[in-house]
Amino acid sequence: MYSRPEGSNFLKEWKEKWGKFLLDYAEAHNINVININDLITLGPFNKLNKNAIQDIILYLNSSGFIKYWGKNKNLLRIYWRSLDEWGNFIFNLLKEKNRNIIYGIESLYDLDDRIIKIPINDIEKIFGILVEKKLAKWIEKENNILKII
Repeated sequence: MYSRPEGSNFLKEWKEKWGKFLLDYAEAHNINVININDLITLGPFNKLNKNAIQDIILYLNSSGFIKYWGKNKNLLRIYWRSLDEWGNFIFNLLKEKNRNIIYGIESLYDLDDRIIKIPINDIEKIFGILVEKKLAKWIEKENNILKII
């Protein structure tokens, strides 16, 4: 399992399984952004060699689940939940709590502990998705204030 297989069929399956495991691990530990060097130190990823980890990262990047971040591209933005799924999640939480107005990004942080780890520019994109899907409308776009519909 830790050794990178050589055959193309086995390699594809290996990347898929490790990719899914990395996404599940990130979700369980609420990791949205991580330094590649930090990822390599985490068990069980620390049992893989750098080429194997790079293969997994490239597979997830080509699948849209990971983006390279940072000035030196040494950070990974892990999308264990898509921005569209986050939008639905946040919308449902707001409805459950009878909150019809979002008063800026910080007003979401008390809804669920996982939200605070989402990068701010992604939360802004999520707001745009909510408006595009007609689940919300802008009250003050420059201050990220929305009315939930």
